[in-house]
Amino acid sequence: MPGTTERYGKGWRYRAQIGVDPGTGRRRWVTKGGFTSEREARKALNRVLVDAEAGLVATRSSARLGTYLLEWLDRFEVDLKPTTAAGYRRAVKKLDAQLGYVRLQELTPVMIEGTYFSMVKEGLAPKSIRNTHAVLRRAMGNAAVERAKRSVCRRHPKDLPALVGTRFTGGDDGL
Repeated sequence: MPGTTERYGKGWRYRAQIGVDPGTGRRRWVTKGGFTSEREARKALNRVLVDAEAGLVATRSSARLGTYLLEWLDRFEVDLKPTTAAGYRRAVKKLDAQLGYVRLQELTPVMIEGTYFSMVKEGLAPKSIRNTHAVLRRAMGNAAVERAKRSVCRRHPKDLPALVGTRFTGGDDGL
């Protein structure tokens, strides 16, 4: 896949071809600027090309986490038992209230951990927080699978924060 670096204003930028759109057959390009040197731009270009080769580059999307979670739940709810579906719906409602506005591609582990900490401060039971985490992890796992098809997100479920130790167990750890 080709790519190039070039002078842009007072800095440098790269432009990389990251594949072909299967729907239209047209080339897909990524451009990023703001680099202070050509070497810095070339390094970033190489990283993008390696990621594109591995299928890890997502196109821009305005999809929000809340919208995605609701659509995901609607698709998978038919395969769940009624009580499981109700629990998933409660978890999605909690996540939508706190993170629903975040673009799916901009979701970070720090944002997720902040949400879990706020749930602890609100007095939610540790089990409820773990259940919410499990639902988010499953939904993001499906988003990672869909990433190749629709460029939904950039993060893989392994990038989500882990619930380990007494961090979210409600123990006396200063929260």
